[in-house]
Amino acid sequence: MSSHITVQSNWKTLWLEAVAPDEQHKFDRRLEWDALSEEDFFAALNNEPASLKEDDLSYQEALQDALEALKNAWDLPLLPVENNFKRPFIDLWWPVRCHSAEKLREVFASDSAGIADGIFDQLADSLLDRLCSLGDQVLW
Repeated sequence: MSSHITVQSNWKTLWLEAVAPDEQHKFDRRLEWDALSEEDFFAALNNEPASLKEDDLSYQEALQDALEALKNAWDLPLLPVENNFKRPFIDLWWPVRCHSAEKLREVFASDSAGIADGIFDQLADSLLDRLCSLGDQVLW
């Protein structure tokens, strides 16, 4: 019980040390942008997001699907370097991008009258951009 009280009383220090030890001012600025109090933020940290409830397994299925795509593509050759500077770790995420484009085509195949085939690649490229950006922040 006392460890819970300790965490509750110094959660902000622990958060800042883990996330941005040299940029503590950004935390306060972010709270201001989102019109959140520190208490609201702490409460949100201790609640499970509504989209991740046990009865909604779609996110788990999507993650498992992406993991399988990565496992199946473990031996793909690296992509050429010259055009990859805007997409760090593209080689890691490329199989997920390709698999996602194909899954979109499968899902919307019967309903795709009037949907240009390129839209699936554009959506997959948007996913790739996001994964590369997030991966850069986490892996670099």
